[in-house]
Amino acid sequence: MSEAQERAIIEDSIETVQRATGQRIRGWLAPALTHTPRTLDLLAEYDFTYTCDLYHDDAVQAVKVAKGSLASIPYSLEVNDHYGFNVYGMSGREYADSLIQQFDRLAEEGERTGAGTVMCIPLHAYLIGQPHRIGPFEEALARIAADPRCWKARAGEIVDHWRHHDGGAAQ
Repeated sequence: MSEAQERAIIEDSIETVQRATGQRIRGWLAPALTHTPRTLDLLAEYDFTYTCDLYHDDAVQAVKVAKGSLASIPYSLEVNDHYGFNVYGMSGREYADSLIQQFDRLAEEGERTGAGTVMCIPLHAYLIGQPHRIGPFEEALARIAADPRCWKARAGEIVDHWRHHDGGAAQ
């Protein structure tokens, strides 16, 4: 894809979300986590706050860009429902249990380090929304949400907190 084509897609995405929601889009998640060598620089140029296309850590990280700043919100392939059901062959209960185990471990690590961690649960309605899967998933979410270590936040809130409290503003 040429730079002009990539810019057109980014601009169309900004305009589409603005028109549909009245809000300026802050983050980016590309189809199939794909990007070109220039995508992250372009996102920063277009004043995006974060990308979810990188899956390298359990904490927010600064992304080195040519100009401006950009953060990476953790994305987890391991608890992505596509991987759970189609790659690992998990049942709905096994997937739900993996979410609870993921949360417990990340919460424990976050408490120990004091830095906090991010648990992203990538979902696809056609997978998790199946009647035989949704019940265990709802139970897992209820269990996680009831835990006092859980902060239910949107990605933009997470990045704002990181920039304000954890040194992200010093990028």
